[in-house]
Amino acid sequence: MERWSILLVLLFTAPLHAQPGPPEPLPCSGGFPLFPFGRDRPDLLLQYHSVGTDDMPSSAGTCTQVLVTEPHMHILHVLNGHGQWSVWAPDRHGTLEPLELELGLAEGRLSWQPGHIGVAWQGYGDFFTGSHWTPLDPAGWRAFVVRTEQDGPPWLALMWFSTSPAEGLAGLYALKKVREGHGVDLRW
Repeated sequence: MERWSILLVLLFTAPLHAQPGPPEPLPCSGGFPLFPFGRDRPDLLLQYHSVGTDDMPSSAGTCTQVLVTEPHMHILHVLNGHGQWSVWAPDRHGTLEPLELELGLAEGRLSWQPGHIGVAWQGYGDFFTGSHWTPLDPAGWRAFVVRTEQDGPPWLALMWFSTSPAEGLAGLYALKKVREGHGVDLRW
C-alpha cells in the first residue's frame, strides 16, 4: 500500500506542461470560389493547403495556394517524357488548332482532366522570415487551357494568372474563349 501511496503522490505532484488555451486554426486553411466565366457558378476554387510541424498549433510549415477545377471544368494535360500527365503550357503567341487538339487527344498525348495548378507558397513559423508569397512558377505567372461545359457546346479558353508577394494569386483571367472545334488563338 505504501508503494502505491508514494506513486500517487509523485504522479500528482509532477509538473505537467500543456499548451495554454484552445488550439488555434492553421494559419493557412480554407479557400474560396472563382468566377472567370460569369457569376452563375464558380469554375475554379482557390484552396489553401498547409503542411507543418506536428505540434498544435503548428509552429512552422508552409502554406500553398492551389487552383482546383470544379466538376464542369477540365484542364488540358500533356503526357510528358516520363509517362506522367502535366498541365499543358501554351507557347506565347502560339495557336492550338482544332486538328492538332483532336489528333493529340486521339493519340493519347493530350487529355482533358480535372485537376489543380499550384500558384504560390509562403512559409510560417520559426524557419521563415517575412510572410510574402513566392510563386511556384519562376516567371510569376502561368497560362493554361481549360474546357468548360456550360450552355450548349463546350467552351475552350486560354486562362492566365499572375502572382504578387502580398497576395499570392493576384489575378485570374480568361484571355480567349471559343466554342470547341473553332481553334483557340493563344496569342496574348
